[in-house]
Amino acid sequence: MYSIRNLPVHRYLWLAGLILALCFAVVETRVAQAATFTVNSTVDAPDTDPNDGLCATSAGTCTLRAAIQQANATTAADTINLPAGTYAITIPPGSGDDAASGDLDILYPLTLIGAGPGATIIDAGGLDRIFEIYETGGNVTLNGLTIRNGYSAEDGGGIYNLSPGTLRLENVAITGNTTEVEGGGVHTVYGRLIISGGSVISGNTGRSGGGVYNAGELSPLGIPSRVEISNATIADNVADSGGGIYNTHEGSLTLTDVTISGNTSEDYGGGVANAGRTSLTIVRGTFTGNHAAGDGGGLFSASERPLTISDSIFTQNSAGDGDGGEGGALYTDGSGTVSVTRSTFDDNHASGEGGGVTFSSFGAVLFTESTVSNNTAETGGGINNAGATVNFSRLTIFGNRATHDGGGILNQGS
Repeated sequence: MYSIRNLPVHRYLWLAGLILALCFAVVETRVAQAATFTVNSTVDAPDTDPNDGLCATSAGTCTLRAAIQQANATTAADTINLPAGTYAITIPPGSGDDAASGDLDILYPLTLIGAGPGATIIDAGGLDRIFEIYETGGNVTLNGLTIRNGYSAEDGGGIYNLSPGTLRLENVAITGNTTEVEGGGVHTVYGRLIISGGSVISGNTGRSGGGVYNAGELSPLGIPSRVEISNATIADNVADSGGGIYNTHEGSLTLTDVTISGNTSEDYGGGVANAGRTSLTIVRGTFTGNHAAGDGGGLFSASERPLTISDSIFTQNSAGDGDGGEGGALYTDGSGTVSVTRSTFDDNHASGEGGGVTFSSFGAVLFTESTVSNNTAETGGGINNAGATVNFSRLTIFGNRATHDGGGILNQGS
């Protein structure tokens, strides 16, 4: 019988190498295995050893920051449970861009589960933004929490998302966040952003997209970013353009059962601005009480791709601050097609033209099976038609008023 000491030297070396390789394989399997961390402290403190698989600060507690650092140590899709409490970000941004200070950096797939937006609150206190999701982030889910009082001089006051994967915001509140540039609440560059489950994006401020900004950039696979919002509210956000949402470049935006209310812009698109090679679909949307100092109090769209609106309500939106301002509820321009069906435009106002709607598109427009009522403007109280190819069909138009021409319809196009 052979023992190891009886083996020839070259076979001994081969066996030793095999054992070493197996050891590395075991270590790699452990490292890659998904983990679940449960936070037990609201203090903002880093992990003592982010690579040991144990969420522990110098005080022996598991903080939100420490849990994220541990999750960042492997590429596995980890889970963090975040109980009720207010988790303040108190460590100022450091010289490095890492998870140990300032905003919370997410490097790899992660699910973060709170106890509900009224119970689990992450508050940056204006110190930094709250989350930055890196290009390597993959699929990230934030569920049942509030993200508030983030600030960034760069993009994304609350969340800045660079992942080409899917970011899901389920039953979250994003409120009181500010950026000096784009995306006060959320700025997404690549991938797919899904906002659902009764989420509320409110009281955020940015230059463009006070609530949400979709940059519409192409992923490494050439796929433009997509934003899908359902069963959610976008309210009381402020921006220079796109008070509630700004969709641009080649972005795709879909709104289903969404309320857009009380948003304000200093230029165009009080509720939503859609501009570029973008597409926008709205199903059962409610636009109410939004205001733009320029055009499109509820919605401004100047796109090369389709705008489709169905079964939606636009009420009490306004455009213009006493001088100019077109399309109290809706303003369209660009070469993209426009389809508006089974929708209501009631009690909207424009200081200039088109109290309810202004069509300035040079793409084909179909406006059908809808009601335009009780809107007011200087001219074109209900509708200002300045489009190239516009088809009106089965419309109900009543109670609209204009100071000058066209109480119901002002036709300046075809």
